[in-house]
Amino acid sequence: MKKLTLEFETNERGFTLIETMISLAIIAVIGLASFTLVKRAVAARKTHTTVTTKLTQFSKAFSIISQDITNTKSVAYGNFSGTQDSLVLIGKTKENPADTQLQKISYRVEHSGQQDKQNLRRITRDFTGKSNSLVLLTGFEVIKFSYLQQYSDGNRWDSEWDEDGYLPLAVKLNLEDKSGTRQKELLFPVRVQRQIKL
Repeated sequence: MKKLTLEFETNERGFTLIETMISLAIIAVIGLASFTLVKRAVAARKTHTTVTTKLTQFSKAFSIISQDITNTKSVAYGNFSGTQDSLVLIGKTKENPADTQLQKISYRVEHSGQQDKQNLRRITRDFTGKSNSLVLLTGFEVIKFSYLQQYSDGNRWDSEWDEDGYLPLAVKLNLEDKSGTRQKELLFPVRVQRQIKL
């Protein structure tokens, strides 16, 4: 008797080691590229959020300081005075426009908890002693005021102001960030030039 053997022809083959290694390498490259894209997107979003927050803070501070200097009232008591680290003036505030009382408005540069960083704080006080404090700018390396004074030979910027009877022509706020790489100068014209004697 003849032995019956079944032989099947198969064309099926498994992946070779090289094919498997190539496919794993392609998957790894795609995975690494995806990870890099996600990481960059997260970093870009963080940078965008930081810049947007800083611009919002900067815009708000500019608006408040501009409004306060625009509403400066020059009176014989509590005159306008300033140094590089502070500015004191009398005026009406934006938060209380209906209030007819004048308020003493102070800006003070103070050191923050971060190393070599400064903040700009605004303090308002009415004449009853009630006060309100608000930090306007944070994280700058240099914040300083200067005052434009008119002299017989022309105008020049001074680091202090305590002139009885007159106000400066303008106030300049210098801001430096990251070792002077980003420097800003904000100019605020003073509209009232003589003090009112009450």
